[in-house]
Amino acid sequence: MKVLGIDPGIERLGWAVIEGRPGEIKRIDSGVKRTSKTKPKETRLFEIQSFVESKILEAGPEILCLEKIIFAKNAKTAFVIGEVRGILLALAGKYGLKTKEFTPIEVKKTISGYGRADKEAVLKMLEKTSFGKNLRRRVRRLGYRLFGRYPQRHFAKELRPVIFKEDYKD
Repeated sequence: MKVLGIDPGIERLGWAVIEGRPGEIKRIDSGVKRTSKTKPKETRLFEIQSFVESKILEAGPEILCLEKIIFAKNAKTAFVIGEVRGILLALAGKYGLKTKEFTPIEVKKTISGYGRADKEAVLKMLEKTSFGKNLRRRVRRLGYRLFGRYPQRHFAKELRPVIFKEDYKD
């Protein structure tokens, strides 16, 4: 099963494509899509839509995972991220993808066992896994909030039943 995980943002949109089956997961591709602050918002949103649509067509995921917004530092940020999420959810609908949403606290708790863990604690847990190679560089580049960068063993045991509840048979 292929999954496209996205950390939504208008300036930086983190993404990863993973493929998994019980007890096994591999990262297929990941990166950060950036848009220029100097361009109009509608142009930036269209760039994001086109980029994510191309990733969906290229990778053929069955599930789209997104970060839930719990709060934002200001209303303007919350609205813009909401617009990005709207585009992503519309694309999921267009291509018939299941959607799963997670809060940063849920992700941190799954990785480190503590939902309010800081970035260092999350990194330390991830470095102990097979995903630990070049991890700090990848985390700086991508962010660590979506499961596309989660460790194989921990994902298989802990997060997989949450993401694939209806698909997962123990």
